Parts: sequence; structure tokens; C-alpha cells
Amino acid sequence: NTLHNRRAVFARAFQLPLLAIFLFCFFTRLDENQRSVFDRLGLILETLVEISLATAITVMNLCTPMRDLFDRESQEGMYGPSAFLLSYFLHSVPFSVVSSLLWTCLTYFLIGLNLQTAKWFIYFAAVTLLHLLSECLAVFFLGVCKSIQTADSV
Repeated sequence: NTLHNRRAVFARAFQLPLLAIFLFCFFTRLDENQRSVFDRLGLILETLVEISLATAITVMNLCTPMRDLFDRESQEGMYGPSAFLLSYFLHSVPFSVVSSLLWTCLTYFLIGLNLQTAKWFIYFAAVTLLHLLSECLAVFFLGVCKSIQTADSV
């Protein structure tokens, strides 16, 4: 059970907010000039890259023991892949939402992006969907590849 592993809970919930603090060091309060347009585009690119890679690395480290357990238990006929995937994603969605919420609050308000509620929710939805999609892809590649090194390099 992942909830009993404090390191796993910390990694799932606070890895992205800690990365957002480092991102804040480079993108503090953007002005309204030509240079800030490029800085905002860089922020969006960094958001895409950091969320995708950090989520994939976390899943690779935390899901491998569960995958091995699933292999053993599915060979004994205890449950199938759909039950495993459903339980895994029901377990991981709250962590993804909390982590995305903290990331969104840190990057959106501390950097000084447009302070409109609708735009904040759009940014939050995009970050959450990116986080969940990265997690789905990492679990998929772990399921397809037997070696974690192969899954990590793909």
C-alpha cells in the first residue's frame, strides 16, 4: 500500500511544488514588455517538460514494485489488468490533483500571470490533464516493457 510509504506520499504530493519553487527563481514577476512574452513562453515550455518528466520518473520509481506484485497475483488469477489499472488510477488521481493545484498556485500567482479566475482554472485544468496523461503514459510503458530501463528510455 503506497499510503503507508511516507517517501512515496511525499514524492507524489510535493515533487511538483518543489520544482515550481526552483522555476520561480528564474521567472519572478514578469513585466509587460516584449521580453516578458518570451519569458512566458519559456515558462509554458518548462511547465510541459517538468511536469511530464517529473511525473514519469516518479511513476517509474513507485509503480515498479506494484507492477511486479500484479504480475505475480495475475498469474495466480486473483485479478486482471483492468482491475489493477482502475485501482491504480483511483489511488493516484487525488495526488495528481493536489500536486497540480500546488504547482498552479505557485507558478500562476508568484510569477504574476493574468489574475482572472477563468484563466487560472484553464491553467489548472491543463496542468492536471498533463499530469494525468504523463502518469498514464508512464504506466503504459511500464506495462509494455518488462525492464524499467527500457520503459524509462522510451
